[in-house]
Amino acid sequence: MNTLTITGLDKPLVQLSPDALRVKLAALDACRDVVSVGNRNELHLAKAAYGRIREIVSDCERSKFAAKEQVLQIIREIDDTANVFASEPIRQRERIGKLIGEYNAMIEERERVRPMESEVQS
Repeated sequence: MNTLTITGLDKPLVQLSPDALRVKLAALDACRDVVSVGNRNELHLAKAAYGRIREIVSDCERSKFAAKEQVLQIIREIDDTANVFASEPIRQRERIGKLIGEYNAMIEERERVRPMESEVQS
């Protein structure tokens, strides 16, 4: 029996936005122009390229975190739903398991005492 199901996630699609790809390509093109830093003009170009690349990486990390948070929220909902569903069966399993254990202990005690009683009667 499959107790939990998730609907609407049959084929999740993780993709990059067209704008992100365009910005990345433009930034990488600017990076190719930076081959050395030997004067103020080259320094200006290098700093600009560095800033764009740093911003792209930072945006990517923020987007990745936000996307994962959505998945983590689904995971938390799965856990909460399963915990609510299973709470009473778990309590009953533990209660009945304890009763079975107590009965088995009683039987073991009886079997342990019987040989002693036989020896005493002999």
